[in-house]
Amino acid sequence: MAGTGGALVLLNPRVTASAVEADKAAKRYEECLSFFDVRGLVPRPLRITSKSPRSTAPR
Repeated sequence: MAGTGGALVLLNPRVTASAVEADKAAKRYEECLSFFDVRGLVPRPLRITSKSPRSTAPR
């Protein structure tokens, strides 16, 4: 669906693989939504592969 201009909807995606190298510019602090003032630096891989169940909802 990449490049088609449509929305990409992933329902409960599971990351099956990720790149070893991380985007150093994207390593930022992220906060926990459940606990106030809990945060940490989170690296983001440059690429991931994921699996997601297919939606049966009408388009």
